[in-house]
Amino acid sequence: MSAHRSRKTCKPRVPLPRLTVRRRLTVAFGAIAFGSGALIIAALYLFMRFVPTYITAGGTPPPEGGTGDFGRAKPAVPGGNLSDALQITEVSAILDTLLWAGIAILLVISALASWVGWVVSGRMVRPLARIAEAAKRAGDGRLDHRIALTGPQDEIQDLADTFDRTLDRLERAFSAHERFAANAAHELRTPLTATKTILDIARAHPGSVDAATVFEQIGRNNDRSIGTVQALLDLTSAEAARIETESVDLSELLETVVARAVPEAISPVLRLRPTTVQADPLLLETLVENLVQNAVRHNDERGLLEISTNGSVHAWLRIENTGPEIAEDELARLTEPMYRARRSNAPGNGLGLAIARSIAEAHSAELTLAARPGGGLIAELTLPLP
Repeated sequence: MSAHRSRKTCKPRVPLPRLTVRRRLTVAFGAIAFGSGALIIAALYLFMRFVPTYITAGGTPPPEGGTGDFGRAKPAVPGGNLSDALQITEVSAILDTLLWAGIAILLVISALASWVGWVVSGRMVRPLARIAEAAKRAGDGRLDHRIALTGPQDEIQDLADTFDRTLDRLERAFSAHERFAANAAHELRTPLTATKTILDIARAHPGSVDAATVFEQIGRNNDRSIGTVQALLDLTSAEAARIETESVDLSELLETVVARAVPEAISPVLRLRPTTVQADPLLLETLVENLVQNAVRHNDERGLLEISTNGSVHAWLRIENTGPEIAEDELARLTEPMYRARRSNAPGNGLGLAIARSIAEAHSAELTLAARPGGGLIAELTLPLP
């Protein structure tokens, strides 16, 4: 006899209706109206039941604890219909009529309150639907959509504004990341492509190529690749560095950096006042050196380089140099990794200001860039005092 294993058929679970915010608010409005009305009716019923002493028409006052009666007189009401329906002959009829009329009115008021709650809650949660739609689009990778909510400055308006600002920052960050990836790939591919071209020419025409020239060109391209990779490592180290601060004399540090990084062709104008700051000495030196090298690298034939320091409430460093004119829309992007200003043929890999910005942020300092009138750049660094 073959055994058959019985299988229980599982019925599909019926999903419960989604309890949205609008439905919860509607239920809350109705429950509040119903509960308030029920308390009013109960209090009124108990008051009318136990507090007054009823003396019926044509009758005698009721004994203590009794109900009494109203006799048999019917009040005269025009038309006679209402008096026939609400004919009251006993005190208990008053209480029963009061109770049932109160319940009917309570149901009507509760239904009206629920409808008002449904309408009002719909208007209240409508902005949340727009926020949810924007979040869904952002989750799909579309960061260009904004809520742009208008209305009273309440919590929902604050949430929408915060979400829009977050989308702005995310869009800028993703755009900067894409530009960084493209620029880094270009920066690393250029010397490798040049090296490959040199080797292909040397392989195709071995007798007409000077080996020393080939080696020199390959070495130069290799040094450029190494410099780019090292700059990327420096940027990563600056972003993840552990800060160990101590008191550092900013003016002395600048004198050391200027003597090492500024060529003899440029005569810098130094206005250095003794200024002590709280910073990591090695990272601060890297920051200052990158700012100075950027001012030297992107200078022009005018050769202006002014460096000044001061310290009162905050310590600040200001480096001003001549150079090509910089558009306003480029200033915010100068601190992006691997970004180069248009019309700039200066050497470098576009990481100096990005490293400086990362070190400044690690020190809770502020690095601001401004276009110099007549061409060039003004970099200002604000540092905390000890």
